[in-house]
Amino acid sequence: MLIEEIYELYPFQKAETDKSIRDLNKIGFISKNQSFINLTEKGISEAMRIVRLHRLWELYLNESMNIAPDHVHDSAEQLEHLITPELETLLEKRLNYPILDPHREPIPRPDKP
Repeated sequence: MLIEEIYELYPFQKAETDKSIRDLNKIGFISKNQSFINLTEKGISEAMRIVRLHRLWELYLNESMNIAPDHVHDSAEQLEHLITPELETLLEKRLNYPILDPHREPIPRPDKP
């Protein structure tokens, strides 16, 4: 992705965007080549982990708390970064190891050796 495209998405946050790009590059989630950035394998793995936690939480809210599928996204967006591995294991077990979220999207599986 071109860095300029990110600037266009967040035109008033250039300094924050630059800092985020530096931070993500430093921890190995992205690689930067001139004006392009790409996810690394580590970045792809982390992105899939966050998507997984987001979708598990959406499913939990839908199935266990009877919240409509079109009302679960905002809560999941906030909590996906706070779910511990222990809570993830509990959610999976309670939801009977689901493969789809309430929107019928696949829940990514962690890579198992």
